[in-house]
Amino acid sequence: MAKITQLIFLFLLLISVVNAVVISPIEKEIKYEPDKEESCGFNIKSSMDAKISISVSGDLNSSVKLEKNSFFAEKDKWYTADCIIKIPADLKPGKHEVNILSLEGDLGGSGVSAIGGVIFPIKLFVPYPEKYIEILNFDIKNIKVNDNVEFRIYVASRSTQKLENVNAKIKIISSEKVFSELETNSISLVTDEKNTLSVNWSANVEPGNYLAKAIIYFDGKETEVQDDFRIGDIRINIKEINHNKIKTNNIAKFNIMLESLWNSAIENVYIVATISDKNKNIAEIKSENFNIESWAKTEKQLFWDTKDIMPGSYSANFSIYHSEGKSSEKQIKFEVHKNYFQITPETLILILVVIILLVILIYNIKKSKKK
Repeated sequence: MAKITQLIFLFLLLISVVNAVVISPIEKEIKYEPDKEESCGFNIKSSMDAKISISVSGDLNSSVKLEKNSFFAEKDKWYTADCIIKIPADLKPGKHEVNILSLEGDLGGSGVSAIGGVIFPIKLFVPYPEKYIEILNFDIKNIKVNDNVEFRIYVASRSTQKLENVNAKIKIISSEKVFSELETNSISLVTDEKNTLSVNWSANVEPGNYLAKAIIYFDGKETEVQDDFRIGDIRINIKEINHNKIKTNNIAKFNIMLESLWNSAIENVYIVATISDKNKNIAEIKSENFNIESWAKTEKQLFWDTKDIMPGSYSANFSIYHSEGKSSEKQIKFEVHKNYFQITPETLILILVVIILLVILIYNIKKSKKK
């Protein structure tokens, strides 16, 4: 059934590019009360004059009664689609769902064709007789270094029994090393009650990728949830610098691989390379200004004209700057090799003169042979 629902969602996404059906609310959750009849209606609006067809799918589809299976809708006008669901008494404990599919059809042309649609999910959870908790969401956001962050775990009791003591412990992990262990507040929950476990943490750690692993304890039982997050800094790291074989009287190219460690785009970034010969600065080259997106990796190039540079060993210090100042730097050493095949302007003129003389000589030889 899950695969069928996914295919329906994909189908609706493909056919809703130009026109759309909008519903309100976007979903409905029903409390389990055996044999109870409950309204499951919703409001619907089409982006054009259309015929709206309604159908039901899911493991509770036989329990839903639609007021009407189709109706004609005017453009941008809200309509109510009424339905009644009778909750079966023999449902097994766990999550159940029914999906009401509303499909929009074009009234123009020679026939009715599907051009948009939307699914209205109705969710129902039958409580377990034993103690059971559902994790609704583990809320983690990317943050910057030294920021305070609140971790939130949204939970719901899915047990017929009251949960007397619910709490969680959260471990902050990177490269298999535990940096912090946190403990949330404690709460109690009755059947179907929702609440939040939370704890604050100060991110006094290095920038990078981290894992938050939460273990939720409830009356002697436990379950866990985990998610990745990033801790950033207004910093751009130089990951790697590569270059071609550098020769005299040529253009050398340096490839600089960069990585942003910030949660937002960084603007007005540029690279400065200072080239030294035995601690004496002989050249400074600068890149154009550019932007780098949050957490992005990118490659930039710097070019250096080696005219009048002697063969030998050199060093270059690459620094990254942005609107907040210098971000990072990296130094490399490299060799400049003699270019045995270089062509200077003087050499080029000499070659051209030789070619012209050869052409004249060949012409005169051929002319003399004809005589």
